[in-house]
Amino acid sequence: LKMNKYAAIVLSAGTGSRMKSDIPKQYMDLKGFPVIYYSLKAFQDSDVSSIVLVTGADDVEYCRKEIVEKYNLTKVKTIVPGGSERYYSVYEGLKAIEDATHVMIHDGARPMLNLQIIKRIQEELNQNDACVVGMPVKDTIKIADDAVGFYSQLLQVGKAPIRGQNIIVLFYRQRRLFKATGAKDHAASHSFPHLVWFSSILP
Repeated sequence: LKMNKYAAIVLSAGTGSRMKSDIPKQYMDLKGFPVIYYSLKAFQDSDVSSIVLVTGADDVEYCRKEIVEKYNLTKVKTIVPGGSERYYSVYEGLKAIEDATHVMIHDGARPMLNLQIIKRIQEELNQNDACVVGMPVKDTIKIADDAVGFYSQLLQVGKAPIRGQNIIVLFYRQRRLFKATGAKDHAASHSFPHLVWFSSILP
């Protein structure tokens, strides 16, 4: 019986343009640590075997010295420069993964990842081909001409951990070929419905 082997891609190539800050939000201080530290530490403390950190080309050495080495994040095996769009960055991260049955993709600017969420992702991926972490929608949502949305049927989702590296690499190669932009990682689940089963996890 083949044991599952998990790898994580943490994205840190954003420039912080929407915050109009000289410091990208993933490097801003949050209770004494850079924001990106929290998601890296969560994966470090989990049974994920390796982490690929994808950052801006000019930030590779900064991340190596001031984050990975400073905080002894030994599971970060590789730091690679990302691309001009998010999906290019994910693709570069995927290419750097050497051996994994499951790949988790996480935005380093989102610090609320924890061991409980990672464990539930792993449990879900043992049963299904893909999953995404989601939470119930709290805002008022209008669907078409309906006055009120169906809250129980709506989830606000993040980035999807995809089981089977061949599935998501195929998806990203397709996206690069057609130069598609804007879709999130969980779009892979909809692009290959015959290959993956899509499910959501509520934290």
